Amino acid sequence: MPKRNLQFDRDAIPRSERENPAASSPFAWEEVFEECDREVAETCEALEPSERQQLAEALSRILRWVYSDGRGTKQRKVDQAIGRRAIALGLLLCPDLMPGGTQSEYAKRLRISRQSISKLRRKARAAFKA
Repeated sequence: MPKRNLQFDRDAIPRSERENPAASSPFAWEEVFEECDREVAETCEALEPSERQQLAEALSRILRWVYSDGRGTKQRKVDQAIGRRAIALGLLLCPDLMPGGTQSEYAKRLRISRQSISKLRRKARAAFKA
């Protein structure tokens, strides 16, 4: 498996915020990025090669499932489909990490039926046998 670059992209901070102090509040971005880079590196070093492979495969499988819906539709619809799948998967696998309530409350916020979010959860459960 090729070694993947797990470094954070410091250029992801908008140039206007990096170069214009009035555009945002002062924040120690470099320190945050350095700490995140260190934590990612330490975590990766602690994994055995087989564990890294398993982790990469699991993340790839999750992302393929989340991104698989909505192909060939308008961009806004694709974004909605990806977001809905990610939320449904989160509600299924890590409900304690999903702030804001129940499946019904998420359905209401997403402006979809409770049956639609239930269907997505069933698809996630079938895909991941959770």
